[in-house]
Amino acid sequence: MLHDYYMYGRDTNFIKNKIAGTRQVLEFFRRYQQKDGSLKGVPDWMFTDWVTSSGWVSGTGPVGKNGNSALNDLQLLLAYQTAADLEAKTGMKAFAELYLENAAQLKGFILEKYWDASRQLFADTPEHDLFSQHANALAILTDMVSKNEAKALGEKILAETSLAPASIYFKYYLHRALVKAGFGNDYLKWLDKWRENISMGLTTWAEDSDINTTRSDCHAWGSSPNIEFFR
Repeated sequence: MLHDYYMYGRDTNFIKNKIAGTRQVLEFFRRYQQKDGSLKGVPDWMFTDWVTSSGWVSGTGPVGKNGNSALNDLQLLLAYQTAADLEAKTGMKAFAELYLENAAQLKGFILEKYWDASRQLFADTPEHDLFSQHANALAILTDMVSKNEAKALGEKILAETSLAPASIYFKYYLHRALVKAGFGNDYLKWLDKWRENISMGLTTWAEDSDINTTRSDCHAWGSSPNIEFFR
């Protein structure tokens, strides 16, 4: 969020006064990184998205038998990359260099453990038994694939019905990935969930995508079209 503020705002002093907080957050997660860079045993609620597909429990994504999760590792990778950019432009280059080193290590682990060559998709676990839109969207956003590979991966994300689907919240990241992969002209075709909310009579966006339990929760995380239309 601090990086978003930096990208769209002008108050760099605010960023400089808050950037120590990002270092504290990343230091917390660093404690749970293994020698190979992967995350294991992080306490508390490692929320990713409200999904009811196999392997998902109370908003947390699938975890492998050895405790590895592609979703957790990819989110940490994105955090390191974002923090490195923030530090390079408003903080300390030494932190930027450290975060880029951490990111490089994680990219190597993710490619080795989660990439499934037979399906040409990133799996959610090292066992390659579960797959999601989430992991593959994050793979595009973190440059785990080249530009040409991102397009092919984006096509699979759109076509593969077996992938655990992103809810109205995580569609923000899904749509950013698809735009990055070259499918931005199709954005208006991806808004069925928002149209459904309107047709249900909701006056604010819902928290999740389950039409049986959803309500007008005034969740800002469902308001991604606001920024996408401007982009």
